[in-house]
Formats: sequence, structure tokens, C-alpha cells
Amino acid sequence: MEYTSKILASTNNYKITVHTNNKQNNKYIITFGEVDSKLTETGFSSKLIMKEGYNHIYVAQKFGTQYQFLKREDFYNIIREEIKGKKVYTYGASLGGYCAIYYGSIINANILAMSPRIPAHPIINKMMGKVFRNKGFLHDELSKIQKNYEKLHVFYDKTNYIDNYYVNIFIRPAFPTAVLHHIKHAGHYTARALLLSGELKKIALNFFEDKELTFTLDEEKILAWHVERLRKRLDQGKLFHARENLDVLMQSNKANLEEVKELVNEYREKLLMGKDIKKMVKTVSNKNIYEKHNINTGKKAFTRFYNAGLLDPVNEDFLNDVDSYWNENYGQSVDPVLNLAYFNLTKNNDPRVIPSKIMWNQLIPYFNDMNIRIGYSDKNIYDQIIGTPNAPKTILKRVRGHYFNHKNEELSTEEALQTMLDYKDDLIIKPSDTDNGKGIKKISYKDNEIYLDGSNVEMQKLEEDYGYNFTVQEVIKQHEIMAKPHPASVNTLRMVTLRWKNEIHYLLTFARFGADNSVKDNAGTGGLCIGVNDNGEFLDFAIDESCNIYTKHPTTNYNFEDHAKIPEFEKYKNFVKDLHKKILHHDFVSWDIAVGVNNEPIFIEANYRGATWLYQLAAQRPLFGDLTDEILQHVANERKQNINKDIQSNLTTKTKKLKDEIKELKQENKKLQSKVKKNTKKTDKSLSELNKLKKENQKLKQELKYMKNSKSWKSTALLRKLVKK
Repeated sequence: MEYTSKILASTNNYKITVHTNNKQNNKYIITFGEVDSKLTETGFSSKLIMKEGYNHIYVAQKFGTQYQFLKREDFYNIIREEIKGKKVYTYGASLGGYCAIYYGSIINANILAMSPRIPAHPIINKMMGKVFRNKGFLHDELSKIQKNYEKLHVFYDKTNYIDNYYVNIFIRPAFPTAVLHHIKHAGHYTARALLLSGELKKIALNFFEDKELTFTLDEEKILAWHVERLRKRLDQGKLFHARENLDVLMQSNKANLEEVKELVNEYREKLLMGKDIKKMVKTVSNKNIYEKHNINTGKKAFTRFYNAGLLDPVNEDFLNDVDSYWNENYGQSVDPVLNLAYFNLTKNNDPRVIPSKIMWNQLIPYFNDMNIRIGYSDKNIYDQIIGTPNAPKTILKRVRGHYFNHKNEELSTEEALQTMLDYKDDLIIKPSDTDNGKGIKKISYKDNEIYLDGSNVEMQKLEEDYGYNFTVQEVIKQHEIMAKPHPASVNTLRMVTLRWKNEIHYLLTFARFGADNSVKDNAGTGGLCIGVNDNGEFLDFAIDESCNIYTKHPTTNYNFEDHAKIPEFEKYKNFVKDLHKKILHHDFVSWDIAVGVNNEPIFIEANYRGATWLYQLAAQRPLFGDLTDEILQHVANERKQNINKDIQSNLTTKTKKLKDEIKELKQENKKLQSKVKKNTKKTDKSLSELNKLKKENQKLKQELKYMKNSKSWKSTALLRKLVKK
């Protein structure tokens, strides 16, 4: 067929070419290149489209740019006259599939996307191990773009973890009417799987003709292709891409074939000799530097920060400053692994960051009476200890196996169940003697029934799961500022206060948001933390427990860089300072505070230890701020004088001393008993030998007596006398 070709736009970064068939004036098929495509005038599916006589526009990218320099508005303005009054279809695979959606949804197109993903996106880039050198992500998020499209069909393999994530987290929420098609065993290669099955052309043409999209897969051909592709990629050393093929095979009936097992072994060996080993070699080359500066490379903290890329580069001048600061103010060197991670994360060369070991083993026991921490931590007596009206209403308590209502009136098991039913709304249940979000779940109310994990609540099952101590509370209605990043969880502020020199000081705050639609908000259960400055404004990025950095929430795509602000934040600081006045035995307290729908602070719980390394990284500031120098000098001085801040009564101290003495005496007694036992064994052995000798002696005496009474002895008596003379 004869086509007229014309370049509609050409820059250093993209080229848009139209191929017009004068006999076909009704439809335009627009396609986009994959990630390794270049600035050409034809590309993905051009041959098929033009063979079938459709008008065709091919949009090309400069290799490596991933269409980031082609704005949607510019794309629309470039092609709008060409497609005016025409029916338009966009079509692509992988990066091209993403572009079909991104650009097609501004021109009222019918969209066909195969395994759409955009490696330039920071989250997808991280999931892909940063295998592509991106120029940055300049596109708007799919959730924020204006949409004008006819229909969207997405073909993908839902067992491919990256594609499944992108489709369900980014595409489905933005395009709720999208029709999804699962291509089994395709991995990221849905177009290839359909081609091998002889179905790709049919799918494309039926789509262009607005027909039903049906297909039958040839699984044997698809899996055979993955085997050959895996082998080829292993030969080429392309381990990341090889993993995509390997993942498919390991989830298929080919996993136990000897051929596949051999390829798995080869993959493992090449992996160990590849990037991981290079990383290890780099660690070894830096090991002398780390050890020189007192960094313990065998600790969990080192592994966490190293894997997150926070220990490279190693700024030795800064580490020397840290060592000087701590020796000057605390009289000892520290392991500065947290200080180095903080420096690389924040670019702030502040040496006052408190190392975890110093905080956990020395400062927290100095500030807090750890002997009664458990009592203070029991959520079932918060109403007695804290006693603030700004707290979620307790519906039911279980304390040492006894049930109580919110007035602390004891209930039977039947009454306890009825109390929850009578509330007629959703509830939150959690252990009363744990922290860090362990065991927190939602009890759902529907049609006069309550459900936990989808099943009717039975008290026996509840008691088996939660034991003798738990609490049931109302669900907090939170302010939109805190709900928006992750609506499924009650997101809280972790606020820290310190009693120092007769005054309660506010130290820092970071916000905690759940993830993956979990009801829990803390980092230890997969959530994110983001610092809050003294004016109540969120900082630039959030961080998780593995020290991954997020400028946008991975579940909701909420943009942290918008710097949301908690209204009247001073009120929250005063609230926790007032609460601390009721805590007499603990000078260092971390408060979990919700932001109520009416912008009132709501007390959730108090903590007397905590992952202070995460506090400082999330808040991007040293824990004690300007108080650091005097606190360290004071504590160091008292430690030198052996002053014990773990204050106890004289009787308790004497009792402890006596117990220690008794313990020492018992140990001494044990040693003496051991010696006696050894000596007894020796004595028994000596007695045994003595008895043996006595028996032998007795036997000899009897033999001598027998000889003297014999005739031969008597007849030789004269001879013996002569011998003696």
C-alpha cells in the first residue's frame, strides 16, 4: 500500500512521524517504542498497522530518555490537527504501554497497553534495581492527569511483581474502568506470549475494529521461550532480566525439570560472582576505613544502612569530628555508623546524633526507671495514670483474664461480648502490654454482628489469640491532613519529650503512616515516617525501617513534597508536655498522638524506649538538639561517680545487696561441694586400694601360718638356725 510520510515534530529527545494512507481516512493507530528504542520513523507494530492499511503515527524517543521530555500538552498540540474528527487508538508494550495510557488519555483514544511500566518512575526504578540510567521523572502522576479516553485494556501477568504493583497501585486507581487481562506465564512479556500463541495480531486487529478481545494461550511455547531466553541472558550476564524469565519458570510445571534446575544453579553462581560480589568487594575495600573509625561491620545497623546506600561515601573528616565531639563531651569514642548514615542522608555534618548503643544502654536507663516500665506501659491503666479526656474511648478491657468495661466494672464473658455488640460500630483491638503496633486489628460491625479477620467474633478464639491482657477501643476519626497519605490506618505523630533540670522539654516529632492498606502505622510493620518541623510542617521525604526514601507514598502516591502542615501545632507540643507531668518515674517519653477530625490532639500511648536511630533520621535532627552538650557532660560525670539514677528505696537496695551476697555464697558453696565430691571420690578410691592390700596381707599371713605348721618347716628348723649363725 502507498503511504505518505511526514515528520510532525523532531527534537533531540523525540520524533513524531505520521504515515497516511489516502484510502483510509477514519482511523489512526498511534504506537510508542519500548525502553531500548531510538529516534526512528517507524517502530513498535508499524509493519502490521501499515500492512492492514491504517493511518499510523509512530512516536519515537531518544534512547534513555523514556519520553520524559515530551509533555502531554505538546503531544496533543502536535497531532491534534492530524487526528481531528478521526477515531484514535494508542498501542504499546512495556514503556510503550505506559505511553499509550499517558498520552492516549488526553486525546480521547482507545488504549491497548501490554505490561505497562515506566522505569523512570522513582518507585519502579528502585524495584527494578536501578538497571536503567534515568534522566529523572518529569511526567505527572497518572492519578493527577486530566483524562479523556474511550476505553482502556491492560494485558499483564499478575504474578509479575513489578507489573502487578504498577497496575494495581498506579493504573487501577487512576483508571477504575480499565479492563484487565491476565496472561499466564508471560512475566513482563505479554506481547511476546500472545505472539508465541498466535494471538497477538488477532488481539490488535480486533481492538482496532472494536471487537471482543478473546485469546487462547500456548503455555508450552511460552515456557519453552522463557527457558531459551533465560539461557541466552545468563550467557550475556544480564542477571536482572534473567530473573524475569526465571520467576516465570519457577512458578510453572517446568520448575522441577533438570534443564531448569541447571539454569537456576547457573543463575545463582553468576549472581554470586556478579553485582553482589562487586558490592561485597567494595565493602571489603572500605572495611579498613570503617574499622579505623570504630564502625562494627558485623552489626545489624551496619547492614541496614549499608544496604540503603547510607554508608557510602565515607567522609573521614566528619568521622574524625564525631570522635572528637564524643570524647570531649562524653569521655569515650562511639561507633559512628548512625552518624555517618545521618550525614549521607541529610547532608548535615552535625556530630550530636546519639548512637543507638549509647542511647539504649546508657542514656535511657539513666533517664527512666526500667524496673517499672512495664507497669507504665499497660494500656489498660492509662485512664488511671494519664487520665486525659483526649483519648479514644475504651469499650472493653481484659486484665489478667478478667473483663472490665470503661468504668472498670467487672464483666462476665457473655457481658463482655454484649458490650462490644452494643457499641454498634467498628472497633480496634490490641494487646495491652505490647508496643510497636503488635497485634493491632480492626473489629468490623455489620448487621448486629462483629467480625475479626472476616469471621464472627467468638470470645474463646479472641482469648486464644490475645491472651489475658488486651483492650478494645473506639476507632479514631482523624483529621484529613493525617488521613490523606494513607486512609486505611490511623496515622499518628510520634512526639518526644524530656524532663531536664525541672522542666519538660519538647524534643522532636515525626509522623507515621501505614502502607499497603494496613491498619498499623508504624515503620516496624511496613509503614513510613516523615519528620515534622517545629511549625508542624512535613519535611521533604519519608523513610521506612529499611531506610528507603520516599517523596511519594508507595500505596496512595500522596506527594510528601507538598509540605502539608498540622494546624495549631503549638497546641500539640503543649499537650504532650502537660501529659509528661503525670509521668514521674520516666524523664524520656515518646508519645503517640493522633490528630482528631476537629484538630484536637488525641493520646494513643506512651513509650519509654524506642528506635531512636529512626527518630533522628526521620526528623533529620539530633535527638536532644541544643541540650545535647550539657546532657552528655552531666551524664558522663555522674557515671564516673557511679551515681545510680535507677532510684530505689533503701530497703530495696539492701534487699538487692543481700540477694547478691546470697547468690555469691551459693556459687561459693557450689564450688566447695564440687571439691568435696572430688575429694570423696579420691578417698573412696584410696579406701578401696587399702582394703585390697589388707586382703592380700591376710592371705599372706594365712599362707605363712600354714607353712610353719607343716612337717617340712619343723624338720628344717635346725638348718635355719645354722644359716642364721
